[in-house]
Amino acid sequence: MKCNQLILWEQGNIDETAWKAHAASCAQCRQVLQVQEGLAAALVPSAAPAELVEKVFAKTTRRKSWLVRWRAALAGGVVAVLVAVGVVYNFTQPTAFNATELVSYMQQNGNMQDEYSTFLSDLEILEKEF
Repeated sequence: MKCNQLILWEQGNIDETAWKAHAASCAQCRQVLQVQEGLAAALVPSAAPAELVEKVFAKTTRRKSWLVRWRAALAGGVVAVLVAVGVVYNFTQPTAFNATELVSYMQQNGNMQDEYSTFLSDLEILEKEF
């Protein structure tokens, strides 16, 4: 048969100081208290040796080389340069000649002969310059 105080302890209805005071006078509760204290002591992890802690700390906190630290910055710079070159290349490329736009332009204007001769003279000037 269980002690009434043990039942109260298991249900959480008695505080620890009262429980330990009762366990000093009750053999059954004292045995349960010893088992609980033994389990609590066994569950506490042992501390690692100081030398091992220092070695692990030294290996995990060492400084990285300059190349590793600057790798992201270098990669970002390369990407920025490539994007800039692509933008400049895109804006400096000549556009392809579109004959349908030329015909459409000439048909919209009533006096096509004047426009055509003006276009030819402008085209000859451009060909001489480039």
